[in-house]
This record gives sequence, C-alpha cells and structure tokens, in this order.
Amino acid sequence: MISNLSNTSKWSLYFNITEGCNNACCFCASNSPLQTKQTIPTLKVCESLSRYPENSICQIVINGGEPTTHPGFKQILDCAVGTGGRVILFTNGRMYANNEKTIESGIHRLYRISIPIYGVVAEDHDRLAGKIGAWSQTVWGLQNIDKLRELNRGPVELELKLLAISPSLPNWPNIVDFLGKLIKPPERVVLSGLILSDMLLGYQQELRPTMKELNYPLNEAIKRLRTLGVHLILLWAIPWCALDSDNLKYFLGQTNNHAVNEAQPEVRDIYFDYRFPEGIEIKPKDKDNDYIRCAQCQYILHCGGMPAYLKLTP
Repeated sequence: MISNLSNTSKWSLYFNITEGCNNACCFCASNSPLQTKQTIPTLKVCESLSRYPENSICQIVINGGEPTTHPGFKQILDCAVGTGGRVILFTNGRMYANNEKTIESGIHRLYRISIPIYGVVAEDHDRLAGKIGAWSQTVWGLQNIDKLRELNRGPVELELKLLAISPSLPNWPNIVDFLGKLIKPPERVVLSGLILSDMLLGYQQELRPTMKELNYPLNEAIKRLRTLGVHLILLWAIPWCALDSDNLKYFLGQTNNHAVNEAQPEVRDIYFDYRFPEGIEIKPKDKDNDYIRCAQCQYILHCGGMPAYLKLTP
C-alpha cells in the first residue's frame, strides 16, 4: 500500500485491470503461458481510487490485457472519471465495432483512447493479433469512434499506435495512407518498438526488425504523418539514430519545446495489477548502465538505444 498520500503530491495511476484479452498477440505478455488471466476486482479498483485526495490525480491509465473484457469495466470507468483526473484507455478497439455499444460504453468521458493497428489488410493484422476477424472489428471500431468525434461525443483525443514488428513495419507508410482515408486525422500517433524477451518470442524471432529494416518505413511514415499535422510520439524503444536528418530535426525541436515548458509539479507514478491491487510506486531509474553500446551517442537521453534491436546489421 502506498503511504503518504498527501495533498501536495500529484499522482499518475496505471491500472492493468485484467490479463484477459480477446486477442492473442504473439508479442504480448498477456498471451504468455505464464499469465493466469487474473483481474483486479472491480471494488478493489474503485477503493484504491477513492483513497487519493481530491484533485490530486493527474491521469488514470486503464490497460490490460484488453481492459474492455473486464466484467466491471463500465463501473471502473465510472470510478476513474469520478476522480477528476484524465482517463486514458488502451484498447484493441474491437469492442467499439458495435455502434450501440460504443455509445453506451461512456467513451465520451475518456480523455484519450489509444488503439494499435498492424496492417492495411486483415491477413497481416490478424496474424499478429492471433485472432481471425480482429482487423475488421478494429477498423469498424475506429470508424464508429470517428463518427462520434465528429459529433463531439467521442474522446478528447484519439491516439493510434504503430508497432515496429514484422510484418507490420514494412507497411507503415501504407498504414498511414489507409488511416488517412478511413478517418479524420487522430490527435496523436505513437511509433513504438518492442523490447521482447526470448522466452516470450520463442521461435518467432523474425518479428524483431533490424536497423536496416527499420530505416525506410520509419522515416517515410513519419514524413507522411507530419503532412497530416498530427502530434507524433516516438517511444524510447525506437533508436533516434534510425531517423534521417529532417525527421531528427523535427523530434529534437519537439524535445526543446518541451524543455522550455517543463516547469511542472512532480508527479508520482503508481502501478496496479492483480498482484499489486493496492498499488506500487514506480521510481525513475538511471538508464545509463543499460545502454553501454550507445554511451557516446548525443541522443541517448531521448531513446532506448540499440539494445532495443538485437538483430543488428551494418
């Protein structure tokens, strides 16, 4: 249990409310045979939220597994919204394929909804998602959410996520074009790599891209996304040395602008799952020792470095 819940602290709460999922993504920890598909009981989530002082919660992230499969998802959303903090939902979007369920889900109360997409055709997406029909439902979900956004009945922000894994990575530019025709531009697009354990990947080592495989689709997708005017987020598992000079200048400009406006109160990060239903504080750690290979790189503070890409080529 977290002690010292003072009124002077600000909190960011991250809930993995369930290990269960209606997909079976081959790269995801939720699909590991080590997972037991357990959940945090609904009342426990709401009790944990109620312990924090009024107006002290900056944001609440609801994740899984697939959080919309939790039997108490709607009640958990009620409790989260009631804190006054921004509520961010990570989902595969499949629940929102049904327009009525989308409206009834309370999606308009979310600050942000984040949805990944792995391909422009069902075969590529469904291979990674591990479920036939997953792509169709995710696409229908995006369309339903987009319609509600046009009516100001959707979330404040729609965030889409691209993952640097094969066979999705080579199609990044095409995915950007496909999404540009499918829906109006989202507020944010996250470009993410994955640091995957050998135990989790097993025989599927081909999912790991090389630096050479990363270079073109990454830079071309970024250029196309920039023309759409969306806010781009490059997560730390994408090495900055893979960026071309124009895209590198763009992200360095973002970093400098953030530094100018950085006078923010300290926020304490708390993580919850079925093992830690009362929450455990996540302390920031010094990453320098983890990335000896990149020790001389001037961008080391901005990215995860080459160890994110274990299939290295010249």
